Amino acid sequence: GIRGREQGMRVCPICGATSPLTSRQCRQCGARLDQPPAMPSSAALASVAVNLPEPSRVHDVLQTGTVLNGRYRVARVLGTGAFGRVYLAEDNDEPNHLLAIKELLATDFTSAEEQRDASNWFKREVSTLLTLDHPGIPAIHGYWTAHGMGGPLYLAMDYIPGKTVADIQEEFNGRVPRQQVVDWGVGLCHVLTYLHSRTPPFVFRDLKPANVMIHASTGLPVLIDFGLARQIVAVGGTAVGTWGYVPFEQVLGKAEARSDVFALGAMMHSLLSGRQPDVEYRRALRNGLDLEGALRSLFPSLDTLLPGMPTALSQVVAQATEFDLRDRFPSAEVMAEVLALALTTPGGIVTLGRVTSIGGAADAVTAAVREQGREVEGGERREGSRD
Repeated sequence: GIRGREQGMRVCPICGATSPLTSRQCRQCGARLDQPPAMPSSAALASVAVNLPEPSRVHDVLQTGTVLNGRYRVARVLGTGAFGRVYLAEDNDEPNHLLAIKELLATDFTSAEEQRDASNWFKREVSTLLTLDHPGIPAIHGYWTAHGMGGPLYLAMDYIPGKTVADIQEEFNGRVPRQQVVDWGVGLCHVLTYLHSRTPPFVFRDLKPANVMIHASTGLPVLIDFGLARQIVAVGGTAVGTWGYVPFEQVLGKAEARSDVFALGAMMHSLLSGRQPDVEYRRALRNGLDLEGALRSLFPSLDTLLPGMPTALSQVVAQATEFDLRDRFPSAEVMAEVLALALTTPGGIVTLGRVTSIGGAADAVTAAVREQGREVEGGERREGSRD
C-alpha cells in the first residue's frame, strides 16, 4: 500500500505529487508508489547509501571502437559506479568533439510495466536537462535506450577535462586554501542561482566534492552528476543524496533551493576544515545522537576549529549550514554576494553588534558583511582621493 490516495490518484510519499492508480513510480520524482514508506531508522541513517538495490545484471564493458546510437565511437572507460559506467567517446558527426557517455544499467524491476514507467520518467527528466544552458553544467546532446524499453539507458554529454573537487581535496590532504574554496563557492552559487531560477526551480540535491569538476581550462566548477541513476532505481522511497551533506527537510523528501545552499555550506566546511561530513554524521549516530542531534552537530564554527580562520568566512559557512532552512541564506544569489566579501572585510571580522534593525541573526550576518564591504570600498576611494 501507499501512504495516501486522493480522488483515484496515488500520492507520492516522497514529493507529494499525484500519479494514476496504475503507476508504480512517481511521475515527478521516480519514487516507488507500491511499497509503504518508512522513516529511516538510526541504523539506516548511519549508512551513506539509502537501501539501493544492486543492478539486476552486469553488462560487459563496451569495447574500444564500439559505435553507440549510430554516432558515438567509444574510446575508453572513464569510470565505473554502482549504476553503470562512463565512457569517453568521439562524435562521428563532429570530429574532434569529445563526449562523456553515461551508461545507466537496468535495475531490478519486477515487471515490464515498472521498467517502462522508469524509462519514461528518465526521458522526462533528461528532457528537462536538455533545456539547461550554463557553463557550469555539461551540455547534454542526446539519450537513448539500448533495446527499446529494456537494457541500459545512455546519456551523451560534454566531456569536462579536469579533476573533481574530491580529488583536489585529497591532494591537499583534506584542507584546501581558503581563497580557492571561496572562489569555487562563489562559482557554484552562480550555477545554483541559474538552476533555482528555472520554472519550476531545479534543485540539484547532491552537491558534494565528488560531484563537482574543476574545468582544466577555465578553472571554473562544473556540476557533473545530476543523480538520474539514483533517482530511477525502484525502491520504496528515493535516495536523499549523501549523508552529512543533506539537510533535515531533504531527508523528509522536501528538498528546495535552500537545501542546495546547505549542501554548498557543508562542502565548503569540509574543504576548509578537512572534516568529512558523512564520516562525522556516522560518528554522531554511533555516539547516541538522534537524526536531528547528529545534523546539528556536524558543522562546528570554523573559527573555533582553525586558528586564524576569518570570522566573516566562518559565519558565512555557519549561516549556510543552519539546521532550520529559514535561518539560511534566502538564496544562492545572496550567498554569492556575501561570500565574495568574506575574505576582504577588515581583519575578517563581522561585527553583529552594529546591526540593530535586522529581524534575525541570519540577516544580521548578511547585512554586517555587506556593510563592511561598503566600508572597504569607501576606504579605498578615500585613499585614492589623497593621490
